Amino acid sequence: MAELGQNIMIFAGEGSATPAMIGGTKANDITNDADILEKASATQQDYREYEPGRKQWSVSTSFIVIESGHLSNYAAILKTGNRFKLQWRKRSGNSSVVIVEGWALLKTAKYSAPTNNLVQGSFVFQGTGPLAAPSE
Repeated sequence: MAELGQNIMIFAGEGSATPAMIGGTKANDITNDADILEKASATQQDYREYEPGRKQWSVSTSFIVIESGHLSNYAAILKTGNRFKLQWRKRSGNSSVVIVEGWALLKTAKYSAPTNNLVQGSFVFQGTGPLAAPSE
């Protein structure tokens, strides 16, 4: 069954703070990748063989800012370089279920406030450590 993007939300909490929703209305992207290492020598085998190397992940999110909703304290999420606990959640009725979570550093924070238009926020978080289901 297909999932609507509006049902996926990103929550963030600085340090030990309880994560609050920061994204979920416009776009949420998780990028998860791994280095691939060649393990076969060119003089030993005809075909190359590979194994997984180190992994990394990042989250990009953008949304329309609602002062009493997603983010009421602009300064709190402009602290680039600070550590945040991120959670990727799925709506379930009036609550939400955590799909994956992990710690990340805020790499980029941008607010756009065009004249006669809605304020938008865009953020990029670089993961530090694993991105995993809460029970892992």
